[in-house]
Amino acid sequence: MCGKTLRCGAVGALRDYVHAITVARQVMERTPHTMLVGEGAALFAGEIGEQPTNMLTARAREDYQEWPSAQISFPRMSSDGPHDNRICGWSRSAARANI
Repeated sequence: MCGKTLRCGAVGALRDYVHAITVARQVMERTPHTMLVGEGAALFAGEIGEQPTNMLTARAREDYQEWPSAQISFPRMSSDGPHDNRICGWSRSAARANI
């Protein structure tokens, strides 16, 4: 986001591109959009000259292969009523860090 003009640009679910922040800035500077996601973000990244890169590290591959057998405890949430809008999220990285 540009603090002076309050214009902004963002990308989400952008796979195989190292410099997502560069792509997000170009969304802000080159398009009328605020955010591009998924395939649209990847197409735009290619159009501006970013090169796709294999982002899978050896450690990430090991984690992925171990995941089905891992003992993972998911957080539990209860609802106080029909209008209770609590949201809970969980990530594999948080489990690894024992957060």
